[in-house]
Amino acid sequence: MATSPHPSPRWPAALHGVALAAVVLLAPACGGESEPEPAAPEADLPATDPQEPSPPEGQAIYERSLVFVSGPQPQSASAEADSTVVIPWSFRSLTVEDLDIRERGVWLGGVDGWEALAVEADTGQASPASLGPPWRIVPGRRVRMVVAPGDVLEALIFRGEGRELEARPGVVLSEWTRPPREAVRIHRGSAILPADAPSGVPAGVVEGFLADLALPLGSGTAPEADWIFVHGGEALQAVLVERPDPVQEGVHAFRGWVRIGEEEVTWEEVALRWDEVRAYEPARRDVPARWSLHLDPFDPDDEEAPPRLAGYLEAVSSHLTTGPGDGPLLPVQGFFRLRGELVLSGDTTVVTGVARHRQP
Repeated sequence: MATSPHPSPRWPAALHGVALAAVVLLAPACGGESEPEPAAPEADLPATDPQEPSPPEGQAIYERSLVFVSGPQPQSASAEADSTVVIPWSFRSLTVEDLDIRERGVWLGGVDGWEALAVEADTGQASPASLGPPWRIVPGRRVRMVVAPGDVLEALIFRGEGRELEARPGVVLSEWTRPPREAVRIHRGSAILPADAPSGVPAGVVEGFLADLALPLGSGTAPEADWIFVHGGEALQAVLVERPDPVQEGVHAFRGWVRIGEEEVTWEEVALRWDEVRAYEPARRDVPARWSLHLDPFDPDDEEAPPRLAGYLEAVSSHLTTGPGDGPLLPVQGFFRLRGELVLSGDTTVVTGVARHRQP
């Protein structure tokens, strides 16, 4: 489905390596005639993550991702048996000089591939009276929300060109928070998919799980983290968020939050190794196709010590876009729909889910 791009705001020079690339990276997924953006609402918007009265000093980028993955637990790690639907909703706030930039995106991934439903951006003066504090979700022309009393996010809604899609976070199963304003929550969730959904995507109400990732990313020069959300039905739900520095070449460190039945586990360093890559020619880069996981930094010589966490994930499908650049290697970002197996203390669970991947 083609959607309409939005004209880029007038960015200050300091943004050309950060915000401009982020918006342009998403734009190739959309086509058609350009339409003007509506003015941002003047009323204060509900704070859906009200942990602190203000962002930390020097905060320039704040990201909120709400990611729906359908359930129940997959019965097999084979592609033929995988009918998972994934819906990432992305909200980014960038404060640079005197501008406040808000970006929104919604994607739909199913058996037969991916669709970019909406990509929007608003700009305003960097003040709470403009677009609100950076952790607020700011709705747009096609990305809406329903907020219940008490500033509780009840639903996210995509509405455009005669189609409507909805995601609803349900009861919170697990929640982890730490300053400054970082939060990871796992909900039961549901999605309402349109009757004209792409082939392989069921219409109507679909049950599953929803991860809410609130990630302060620091200054405009800070690397933006990859993240992964997978589940094995009621048995296991896991979120992994990349740490800044790789363990070694080809091995990346992630923080992990896992719910196993009613038990919650947090790991400060889970190593993910790119076991297989494939060429992504538009950016002249390799992108991962299969990852192996190990609780500790990966040591290929240590074959005797049984890991507390191990397993693999592989990409079933992907939605990737490139950004502008001067060199032969261009920025790339996008999503992978995943399947795989996680082994915790000897118990194997088949999992399915989604990964967000970026290379600057």
